[in-house]
Amino acid sequence: MNLDFLLYLVPIIIVAAVIKAATSEKKSEYSYKLQPYLLTKAELNFYLNLCKQMPREYGISSKVRLADVLKPREQGKRYKAALAKVWAKHLDFVIYELRTGKIISAIELDDRSHEKASRRARDTFLNLAAEDAGLKLHRVPNKSGWSKEDIAPLIPGYQPEPAAAPETAATT
Repeated sequence: MNLDFLLYLVPIIIVAAVIKAATSEKKSEYSYKLQPYLLTKAELNFYLNLCKQMPREYGISSKVRLADVLKPREQGKRYKAALAKVWAKHLDFVIYELRTGKIISAIELDDRSHEKASRRARDTFLNLAAEDAGLKLHRVPNKSGWSKEDIAPLIPGYQPEPAAAPETAATT
């Protein structure tokens, strides 16, 4: 075979292989479908009501991975084990300062699924982990409608109105 012919053929084969590799579709090992909605109807209803009352200096993120909020204090193998406990869990909502990104609090919207034993165990873990980390965690029972009074205690800086002193009848 002519050596000149090979000198022309080899680069052509290499270029063709590169073009084929670049243009061929790479398929995932698994098949996925798009979820139509990020939030359930209940979560969206709550979120919209929360947004209406949230001061402008705060942001609200939904479905935040717990591992992005709580970091294990453990070291070595215990770190990995502790990280595994928070890795695949999510918080329904996280409130943070817009200017700094500082986490202020988290909100869990508790629907009927929280009555299941497995969910109660997860909730107990979450409550203890949040308390240990110093994260203010609000647990809010799900319902169909939200009033300003329902949302107000979740707003950073909320101060309940002082109870009015009972009126006493003047004695004369």
